[in-house]
Amino acid sequence: MKTTNLIKAFVTLLVISAFISGTCYAGKTSVQPAKDVHALIQQSVKYPPVALKESIEGSVEVLFTINDEGKIVVEKIKSNDKRITENINEQLSKICCKEILGTYNQHYRIVLEFKLA
Repeated sequence: MKTTNLIKAFVTLLVISAFISGTCYAGKTSVQPAKDVHALIQQSVKYPPVALKESIEGSVEVLFTINDEGKIVVEKIKSNDKRITENINEQLSKICCKEILGTYNQHYRIVLEFKLA
């Protein structure tokens, strides 16, 4: 009887610890791909030429996902200038995130700041 109770307690503890460690592991892996995606976008997106030409500063907020092919799918994009929005949308469509593991079918949000020096 005591052995049966001890085995039940051990199995229960084992299941709980496996669940907790699996949950922690999943949380850690989802953070790094998001940082990698943001870094890739920050490196790839250039100051929009129209904004440089007209000395326009501002920010662009983008809500997007990455499809199974590694392409950025913009769901919502917002800025203070339509031409800048169109240019950033075009630049984002050319970025491929296929090399970054764990990025697919998740929602991402990034704010790109454009300031003249």
